[in-house]
Amino acid sequence: MTDQFGDIFVSAKLEQTIIDTLKKWFPTYLQEMEVQLNRVRGQIPAPKSWAVRNRFDKMPENQMPGIVVFIPGLDEPPHMEGDGTMMAVWRVGIAGIVYTSEPNSTNLVAKIYGAVIRAIMEQKGGEARVFSHIQLMDETYAEVPQLEDDGMMGVVALYFRIQVDQVVNKSLGPASPIPDPDTQPGADYPLVEKVIIEMEKEAL
Repeated sequence: MTDQFGDIFVSAKLEQTIIDTLKKWFPTYLQEMEVQLNRVRGQIPAPKSWAVRNRFDKMPENQMPGIVVFIPGLDEPPHMEGDGTMMAVWRVGIAGIVYTSEPNSTNLVAKIYGAVIRAIMEQKGGEARVFSHIQLMDETYAEVPQLEDDGMMGVVALYFRIQVDQVVNKSLGPASPIPDPDTQPGADYPLVEKVIIEMEKEAL
């Protein structure tokens, strides 16, 4: 970050933060769910794959169970603070995709994945300090039969509103571009040499 530009937020940072947080905590929370449900620990596999998409689509069987993060865009128009700082709220979807050879267990495993995602995002989602507020909006479930081996793919999708307080500051930005585009911006910009301050004396 440089003083001339201020923080400029890219939504890919939000995607990567979510992936990193889920990767870090998923095995711990998955084991806790098995304990709470009186299941043998380690029976439900942790995610094999992690992906970012602009929309949810099908995942190959050899990559399941897996997690897909998708951010379709903003949930509402951005809000401008008095100091020029823009705040924005993104729509974020997180899908857990599981596959079992026993259709009866697919529903349970998918919903356990949903509970794990929900708990991690609510309890640990803000620890990276990338966003300031998270709100769970919806949680949906679906099952897709696999005709080849009579197995079943289960999908749980959670939808959040995630608020980022500093997207860009409208009042900042350099006065002119640097002469050489290959030069790293920021410290190479010239310092202000003269500041003119106008003051009016008020009569007492």
